[in-house]
Amino acid sequence: MNDIKKADINVRYAAAGDDALLAELGARTFYDTFAADNTPENMATYLAASFSPETQAAELADPLSIFLIAEVGDAAVGFARLKEGQPALINMGSHPIQLIRMYACKEWIGHGVGATLMRACLNEAEKMSCDTVWISVWEHNTRAQIFYRKWGFVEAGTQIFQLGDDPQNDLLMKRSVRKKQILHFNNMTALETFMVEAIEEAKVSLQEGNRGFGAVIAKNSKVIAKAHDRERTLRDSTAHAEMAVIRSASSKLGRDLNGCLMISTHEPCPMCATAVLWSGITEIGYGYSIKEALKQGRKRIDLSCKELFKRAGKEVRVHEALLQDQCSVLYNREVRDGIDQLLDADKQKLEALAEDLSKKRLRWYSEHGHRLAIDGEDILQAAYRVFLQKLGITEDQAPIVQRDEKHLTLHCNNYCPTLEACNLLGLDTRFVCKYLTEKPTTDLIRQIHPKLRFTRNYYHIRPHSDYCEEMIVLED
Repeated sequence: MNDIKKADINVRYAAAGDDALLAELGARTFYDTFAADNTPENMATYLAASFSPETQAAELADPLSIFLIAEVGDAAVGFARLKEGQPALINMGSHPIQLIRMYACKEWIGHGVGATLMRACLNEAEKMSCDTVWISVWEHNTRAQIFYRKWGFVEAGTQIFQLGDDPQNDLLMKRSVRKKQILHFNNMTALETFMVEAIEEAKVSLQEGNRGFGAVIAKNSKVIAKAHDRERTLRDSTAHAEMAVIRSASSKLGRDLNGCLMISTHEPCPMCATAVLWSGITEIGYGYSIKEALKQGRKRIDLSCKELFKRAGKEVRVHEALLQDQCSVLYNREVRDGIDQLLDADKQKLEALAEDLSKKRLRWYSEHGHRLAIDGEDILQAAYRVFLQKLGITEDQAPIVQRDEKHLTLHCNNYCPTLEACNLLGLDTRFVCKYLTEKPTTDLIRQIHPKLRFTRNYYHIRPHSDYCEEMIVLED
C-alpha cells in the first residue's frame, strides 16, 4: 500500500446496490475506531442495529441523506454520510446539514482519505446551499476533534450518544459553509466569470497535491466542461488542465470544438496550445503568462501560444491577463512553498514546522539584532520594530490601534503567503496560525525581553475579518 499515493483517491456517490458494501465498511471502520475503548457487548449491540444491510438500504433510500464512498481503484477505503437537519436541542442555522459519519479504513488513515472526503462533503453542502455543517464526536476521540478543528469546526454544545447500555457524551461541533470566491468579485465580465470557475478548479488541483492549473470550456455563454491538472495524481506528464478539459468537452460535443471558448489560469503550454488548434477551439483566455513564469525562475518552454498560433497560420482570438492578480497567487513561489508545507498538515506537523521557523527567526536575530538596538527604547516599541523588520512590513500595514504599559495591539493587513496558501487549500487560518506562527514570533521578540509574548485575537483573523488583530504583551 505504501506505493499508492493519496492523490489516487476518488469519491463517488453511493448507489442503491451499495448497502452490503456500506454495512461491511461501516461495521469494520466503527469497530476499528472504538472497540478498544468500549465493552464487546455494547459494540455488538450497536453494530447489529446500525450496520446491517437492511439498515444501510433504508438509509440509502432516505431522500435527505447523501452517501459518499472513497475508492482507490476498485477498493473502498472510506465513506461519509450527510443528512439535512438540526440536532435535538441546539439551533445550528437556517439550513444545516449533519456529517453523520465519516470513516477511513485503518490502513488508510494518514493517507488523505479523510481530507478527500471532507472536501467532497463541504462541496455537497455548498451545492445544497446549506449554511452550516455540524457533527457529533465522542468527547474521548481526541484525534477526530483535532482533525475537525483543522477544518474550521468549533464546539457548539453537547449531546448524548447511546452505545448499547452506555450513555456517552458527544461534543457538537459546527462550521459555516463558505461561498465560492465568485461572490467576492464585482463587475465581472463573462470571461472573468469563467476564469473564477477555472480558479476553483486550480484550487482542487492543489488540494489533491497536483500543480494548481484549472481550465474551463464554454459555448454560447454556457460552461460545457471544467477540469484541472492531474499530472501527479495520474503520474502522467500530459495530464494538463487544458488537455483534460478539451477531452471532457469533446466527449459531450464531439471532436470539433469550433465556436468554443477555453479559459485557463495559466497560458497554455505548446502541447496544450497545439491541442487547441487540433480541437478547433477559436478563442482562448488566460490569467498568468509563460513570460511571468519564466521571470520567477520556473521551468517553461519559452514559446507563447500567440506565437504558436501565428506559426500554424490559424486564427485564434487570445485574451490575456484575465483576473491576473488572482491567477498570479496560484503560482507565487512563497505561496507555493506554504502549500507544500501545509498540505495535509495536522497539529503535530504544524508544531514541527513551528520549531523550524523558530530556529530560523532566532538565527536571523543573532545576525541582525545588534543593528536594531536603540538605547533606552521602550520594550514594547522595540518588539514592534523587530516584528516589522523580520516580516518585512511597514507600520501602515500593521498599525498600532491600542496600547498601554503592558499591551500593544495591531491590526495587520499586510500581504501574507500563509493566508493565501490556507485560502487555496481550504484550511482554517485560526488553526494553522495558532500552531504555526504564534510560538516562533514569541521566541523572536523574547530576544528583547524574556517576558514578552505574541498572541492573536482569533475572532479577528483573515479571511474571517478584514484584518488580523495581533498583540504584543509584556507579562508580569
